[in-house]
Amino acid sequence: MSLKPKKKSDIKNFEYSKVREDLFDMLMELGSLEDAKRRAKRIYDEYVSAKIYAPSAMVSATRMFELVEELEKYLE
Repeated sequence: MSLKPKKKSDIKNFEYSKVREDLFDMLMELGSLEDAKRRAKRIYDEYVSAKIYAPSAMVSATRMFELVEELEKYLE
């Protein structure tokens, strides 16, 4: 499931809206789920390595990648 962007201009011209019904499809077409999970893990691990464990202090980190990985098991 590793799709790379077609062209950089596609990403620059992407109009984000959290209510877009095709948001996931567009993100999958322009990006990579594997890259997103890898980045999310790295950011989370950086906070843990710095001994920052409070979710409120992990401003740009979430553990959503764990949920995605768990749900992927059911899609296989």
